[in-house]
Amino acid sequence: MPLALSVGALLLSSAGATAQSPDEGFGASCVGCHGVLVDEYRATGMARAIEPIRAGELAGLERVLDHDTGLSYELVEGASGPRIIERWGEEGARSLPLLYAIGAGRLDRSYVAQVGGMEWFAPLEVVSAHADVERHAALAPGHEMIPGKRFTTPITNECLACHTDAPPVIDYPANLHSSSWRPHGISCAACHARGAEHAAYRESEEEGEDPALALGELGLAERLSLCARCHLQGDARISLTGSRSLSKPGADFLEEWAVYLPREEDEDVAFVSQVERMLSSVCFTSSLEGGGAPLECTTCHDPHRSLDDEAERVRVRGACMQCHEGGDEDCSRPSAPPSAKDCVDCHMPLVEVFDVSAVKIHDHEIARAPASPERYAKIRVKHARGGDVARFQWPWLEPHELDPGLEMMAALISGGERRALERVDDEPSEVSRRLGTYHHLKGVLLEGAGRLDEARKSYMRALLLDPDSGESAVNLSLVLGRMGRPAEGIAQLDAILERHPFAEGALRNRGLLKNALGDVRGLASDLEAAQAILPRAELARALAQINRRLGDEAGARLWEQRAALLGP
Repeated sequence: MPLALSVGALLLSSAGATAQSPDEGFGASCVGCHGVLVDEYRATGMARAIEPIRAGELAGLERVLDHDTGLSYELVEGASGPRIIERWGEEGARSLPLLYAIGAGRLDRSYVAQVGGMEWFAPLEVVSAHADVERHAALAPGHEMIPGKRFTTPITNECLACHTDAPPVIDYPANLHSSSWRPHGISCAACHARGAEHAAYRESEEEGEDPALALGELGLAERLSLCARCHLQGDARISLTGSRSLSKPGADFLEEWAVYLPREEDEDVAFVSQVERMLSSVCFTSSLEGGGAPLECTTCHDPHRSLDDEAERVRVRGACMQCHEGGDEDCSRPSAPPSAKDCVDCHMPLVEVFDVSAVKIHDHEIARAPASPERYAKIRVKHARGGDVARFQWPWLEPHELDPGLEMMAALISGGERRALERVDDEPSEVSRRLGTYHHLKGVLLEGAGRLDEARKSYMRALLLDPDSGESAVNLSLVLGRMGRPAEGIAQLDAILERHPFAEGALRNRGLLKNALGDVRGLASDLEAAQAILPRAELARALAQINRRLGDEAGARLWEQRAALLGP
């Protein structure tokens, strides 16, 4: 039966927050005193990082064929709202609703599709027009990397945390659709904190400490952290506190999160690489030695203004001239024709990125003579190869001592299972030992290596530290099943389903364990319940086989018909 037997993924940077109203998300508390600033900010990519799909934005986009699978996809808008149509074979097709868009559309824009009661990345995105290409629909990066993914990449708070500071409340599964949540981009509070409380404080004229964050009083690490929370992505991010929320404004991000980058530097550029590239630049390191103000993101960027604003271009050139007073006459590349716009054209050229096709960003390394832009024949997810990563630290600080537990987690998350397995028996630090994430991922490695009793103990330890971890409970149940203890596994899943009745993966796996006990009707019942939550062609075909085992030929034919409506 084509059913997954384990769940090996753990959300590492999910953010839980109380949902704000859409008005609050766009600065309702701030507009009374900062009206012009709020209006300017509303035009930025950050404010529009998540949006409802605008009327007409899907018009004129052509169908896209996935040549590797024969599937095709089309973004459309009709009487029932925005949708994506998936087609296969001569007549097979289904139409699914699109809920909202991720990304402001300056470079590209992704879409969230609803399948059953859950949210998934749509297999198509829209690439914005630029000098090389016209605006067009294209296979989403994940679908391009792994043809045939269809609707299998979940939308979780791990995805949303850098696009909104008010994601939906976490549940399990993490991609359950919430009809009460209203998507909106990053609000003023994401950087300034407690905007509503600040407005009330100002109106009351009471004495005491202003609730708003005084950005000018923060240290360099805390100021850089405001941007690094989302623009220092790396190959792995691990919460050092066990929190599933990103750092609050005013905190040192790297004290709360371990971020891992390739151990060996190269010229490959990621779509989200701005902070690490800037901090590696001579411009930044020299600014630390000069005794003046250090180079920061806000040296060149006003976060309240759109990057398309002409004032932003002037600001960038002005920032360069703070150190390079000679201007064009003192240019470090005199053979190149000086630009009338700014210094970016030569020293921060537009380059392709290795993880998104047909998109270029400015390389923030700010090199005197940048290397020739790379062209990537095939895009990939991770920067490092084989999980060979090292923990990033602020450049002015000494590197952290190695933590074997963090190293193991980082290698596994970065795609280096072999490297991770080499460290699975190393003694972790106290920091790693108290993280449910560490014990969960250790359990994943031990389970994959066939060390089932050790995996069982690791999952149990993860559950002691995080009792509501659905991922650990589901994995533990299946390990128990493989150890010949399916009844214990069923009890684990019963407890999860009591708290999270829409955990369709738990239903599927409970059915498998019931089948191991000879309860075929229990298998059918649980798979039917899972299918009601998340309809899938492969599950419908499995139900057809089960009905034949039970002697129900009419039921088997019905499930085959349903499978034909859901996919090839």
